[in-house]
Amino acid sequence: MFIGTVNVENESDTKLIAENLSKICTKGDVIALDGEMGSGKTTFARYFIKKFSSCKTIPSPTYNLLFSYKSKHLTIYHLDAWRIKSEDEFLSLGIEEMFEDSIFIIEWANKITNILPKDCLYIAIKIKNKFRELTFKGNKNWNNRLIQFSFNE
Repeated sequence: MFIGTVNVENESDTKLIAENLSKICTKGDVIALDGEMGSGKTTFARYFIKKFSSCKTIPSPTYNLLFSYKSKHLTIYHLDAWRIKSEDEFLSLGIEEMFEDSIFIIEWANKITNILPKDCLYIAIKIKNKFRELTFKGNKNWNNRLIQFSFNE
């Protein structure tokens, strides 16, 4: 289900959206980020994670595949699917079983679309001329939770 789009003109806008999203996320949420290289997926994830945890440095998980961050109430996992060659390879890692007990942020989610939970929030980031366009897709639950965002339709 399409929810809407938000245009961000600078990194401060990205930070605000990521931090606001972190305030409404709970255990079991999966956020699937997609976009071309350099579109801002890792930047978005960093601001989200920093709002939840006390970590000051949030590296890109491109080479490690997965990092975990503890907050007071749960664990946030940050996964980069860029190097995953197939959905079978992803399944063999056992990561799917961790979805319900944490918050999961997945970069390059398009590589594992068929095995993402049906209730995940999908955010596509596109580079436009002078801004980034974030398109949100999710189920009715996400639609209700994201009511606070100003979407351009």
